[in-house]
Amino acid sequence: LLARVIKRAQEIKYESKQPKTRLYAIYFKGQNKEIDYFSKRGFTHDAGMLILKRMGTEDLPIAELPHNVTIKSLKMETEQEQSQFIEIHSTIFRTHYTLESLQKMRSLPEYTNFTAFVGDEMAGNIMIHAKNDNNKSLGQIEDLFVLKPWRRRGIAKYLLSLAVNRF
Repeated sequence: LLARVIKRAQEIKYESKQPKTRLYAIYFKGQNKEIDYFSKRGFTHDAGMLILKRMGTEDLPIAELPHNVTIKSLKMETEQEQSQFIEIHSTIFRTHYTLESLQKMRSLPEYTNFTAFVGDEMAGNIMIHAKNDNNKSLGQIEDLFVLKPWRRRGIAKYLLSLAVNRF
């Protein structure tokens, strides 16, 4: 099965003319047998996927809001607003939302987003929702991005602190 998945990933890379295609196998830290299996087949560690487990009820300190940045929740109620968001999102990610997938995301339990603006220009966004796992409600960050001109100013840190406190 793994050989077929790798072959399909190579086909997608060729078809889409992408310079790089990533194939992820995601396991938790203690799943050594599974991690070893993939490591022996050429997979390498990628620190891009993080899981935060937090117990407690106190809010975390909110990071400092960067100068000239305001935070709003994008309503994205119309197809035009959704299309505008998708267009911005697609400048950051190769795989991006469609109108249908964005509408599905917005219908998830406890969905909300926090969007950073500098003036009228979107600078970044975080989308979160709740996920039910073994009768426990878990907060999930679906998406976090900051557009290139606004990076390294603390916007992502601020958005992340809002999301974690919302959970």
